[in-house]
Amino acid sequence: RNSVNDNQYTSNIKNKKVTYTSGEDEILATIEISTGEAITKYWLVRDIYELQNMQNNLTANYMLAGDIDAQAIGFNPIGSGSIKEDGSLDTTGAYSGIFDGNGFTISNLTINRPDTDFVGLFGAKSGVVKNVGLQSSNIIGKDYVGGIAGINAGETTACYNIGGTVTGNQYVGGLAGANV
Repeated sequence: RNSVNDNQYTSNIKNKKVTYTSGEDEILATIEISTGEAITKYWLVRDIYELQNMQNNLTANYMLAGDIDAQAIGFNPIGSGSIKEDGSLDTTGAYSGIFDGNGFTISNLTINRPDTDFVGLFGAKSGVVKNVGLQSSNIIGKDYVGGIAGINAGETTACYNIGGTVTGNQYVGGLAGANV
């Protein structure tokens, strides 16, 4: 940790230069990708409660600051979706930002919604989810059920789901229930 001033400091996470700027209750991390690409701002997610609170801003960018044990709460999927009459995804309530797991793992994620469609870490997403693993998850939904996303209309890169179960009726998958 290299101090910049009272409200800001710089350090490295997984070979990325990170400048943290603290606010009243949150920390905003400004990430400068080591290749010199443009700077992208992410909200740091440090625990299961901050992960759950992502549902309050579905367009923001988020980055995991470490592994998360999700055992503490029954999780509600981030983002929601519906299928239009023409079969396309209505992305009005879908997560549309960038979620970078930064190579970390979310373990023991439990979602028990047997009568609900669009169930997963992300119920519906049209944004980017990358570099995150699920381990020992137990995800139950009705239709469009997946570990990472119930329905995916965006980009999913370098993600995995191991040692858990994903259960539903139609459109069920380890990573995504359906890709549209």
